[in-house]
Amino acid sequence: MRSPIALALILALAPTVAAKTLKVPKDHATIQAAVLAADDGDTVLVKPGEYREIVVVPFSSPGITIKGTKKGAVIIDARVVAGGSGAGVRVFADGVTLKNLVVRHALDQAGAFPFNDGHGLYVSGDDVRLDDVQVLHSGDAGIFIDAARPLVRRCLVRRALHGIVIQGDDARIVDTAIEMSEDEGVLISGDDAIVDRSAIRTSMFANGIAITGDRATVRATLVEQTDEVGILVIGDDAQIEENTVRGSYSDAGSIHVAGGDRAIIRKNVCRDSLAPGIFDESSDGRVAGNLVRDCGAGIRVVADDVDILDNTVIDTGYDAFSIDGHDNFVSGNVARGNLYDGFEVVGGNNNLLIDNESFDNHAEGIENDGNFTEIIGNTAKRNRLDVANGGGISTFQNNSFVTGGPFTPPILDDD
Repeated sequence: MRSPIALALILALAPTVAAKTLKVPKDHATIQAAVLAADDGDTVLVKPGEYREIVVVPFSSPGITIKGTKKGAVIIDARVVAGGSGAGVRVFADGVTLKNLVVRHALDQAGAFPFNDGHGLYVSGDDVRLDDVQVLHSGDAGIFIDAARPLVRRCLVRRALHGIVIQGDDARIVDTAIEMSEDEGVLISGDDAIVDRSAIRTSMFANGIAITGDRATVRATLVEQTDEVGILVIGDDAQIEENTVRGSYSDAGSIHVAGGDRAIIRKNVCRDSLAPGIFDESSDGRVAGNLVRDCGAGIRVVADDVDILDNTVIDTGYDAFSIDGHDNFVSGNVARGNLYDGFEVVGGNNNLLIDNESFDNHAEGIENDGNFTEIIGNTAKRNRLDVANGGGISTFQNNSFVTGGPFTPPILDDD
C-alpha cells in the first residue's frame, strides 16, 4: 500500500489534460455539436454568423465556455420551427460561461411575442457567468436562472415578458440593460442579490426591480417608466443607494422597502412620477441624502427608529415628509413648494424633528398629530400655515415660525 506522501507525489506528477478550443464552424458545423464534444475547461469558439439551433449544455459539460469571436455578431436564432422553440439556450451544467452571444426569437407555441413559452436563456447550473450576451424577443423571461451565484454582466435583454428572473442566492447583475419588458424588468428571489450600474427601461405592467431576500443591494441603477414600483425590496438589511428612478406610477412609491429591518436608502433621485418618491416600511434604518422632485408625494416612513437625514423634497403633489411610527429622528431635511404639508407626523410617539426647513408649501409647514413629539430648531416660512399641532403633549423649542395654526402648541420647557 502506497503512503499518502507517495500517492500525492504521483498525482502531482501525473500529466494534465490541456483545455481545448473547439471552433465553429471549422471543427464542428453547429454550436451544439461542439458543446457535446467539449470537456471541462474547454472553449467553444464561434465565428460570426446566424445559427438556427437550440443550444443545450448538459450536466456532463461543466466548466465550458461558449464564446463568440466578435461581440454582437454570433446570433443563435431559436425559432427553428414555426411551432415555437422553448428556451433558446439551456444551461444545466455548473460553472459555464457564455460570452459575446445574441439569442433571439425564443417564442411561444404560436410563434408570437410575448406570451408564456420560451425563455431566451434558461440556466439551472450554479456559478454560471453571462458576459456581453444579448437576449432579444423572448416569449417568457429573457434570462431565467434557477441556481446560485450567477453573474450577469454587460448584457442586454429587450422585449421579453419578464426581463431577468433569478431564483437563487448571491445573484449579481452588473452593467446590464433591460428594455421593454411586459412585467418585471428584474425579479429576484434570494439572499445577497446585487444589481449594480444597470438600467431598466419600460416595465409596462409591473415593477422595474423586485427583490425578495435579505441583504439586497441596488446601486447606481436607472429605472424609468414602470407601471408599478421602480425599486421594490422585501427583506432585512437592504441597501438602495445612488439610483435614479423616473416615471413610476404605483401608489406604493418609486422606491419601496416593504418589509424587514435596517434598510439604508441613500443618495437616490426620484423624479417625474405619479408615485411617492420613497416609501419605507423598514425599522431601524436610514433614509439619507435623497432628492425627490415632481412626484406624487415625497418621503413616507411607516416604521420605527429610522434616521431621516438631509433629504430634499421639492414640488410634489402631496406631503413632502410623512412620518408614522415611533422614535424616528428627522433632521437636516428640506421641504419646498409641495402641494400639502412640508412635514407631517401622522402618528406615533417620541419622534424628533430638529433643524429642518419647510418653505412655500401649500398647507402646513410642520403638522404634528403624534404624541410626545419634539420639534426643535426648525424653520418654516411662507407656508399656508407654518405650524399646526393636533397631537398630544409635545415639545416646541427654538423654532422659527412666521404664522401659527389653529391650535396653540403647548410649550414644554425642560429648563
